[in-house]
Amino acid sequence: MKKISWGWGIIASFVVFMSGTAAWVAYAMTSEVDLVRSDYYEYSLKQDETATAQENARLLGTSLVLDTKRPDNNILLQIPAEQATNASGTVKLYRPNSPASDRSLPLKVSENGAMTIPTATLAKGVWKITIDWSASGKSYEVLKTDTL
Repeated sequence: MKKISWGWGIIASFVVFMSGTAAWVAYAMTSEVDLVRSDYYEYSLKQDETATAQENARLLGTSLVLDTKRPDNNILLQIPAEQATNASGTVKLYRPNSPASDRSLPLKVSENGAMTIPTATLAKGVWKITIDWSASGKSYEVLKTDTL
């Protein structure tokens, strides 16, 4: 039996390593990569504004309601009645595992500040609900993650 020299062992190890690296690169190049947000850079620049808006919403206390567990399977949003007349904003429904399912709705509240969002057309699963609005020169934002 002939003994393999150490030089051939090094070459064989190098070939195995390079083959593994090439296979990993080929796999990585064919995998689909989705960013969580397409505008992640612009979004990160607005973090201070977002923190202030969330604090403003927190200070509203119990006059702000975001109920996702209603018997009629709808989402109820209730903002203070005094903001109802001049409130403008959006309701964003974000589906983490399916960006194609994301929805953005204009904030349309009644005189008492209530808005009902039907969930019958939404896929079952985890949703991130973001409500951002402005009223009387102040910005507000509420974020809730729930299973619908």
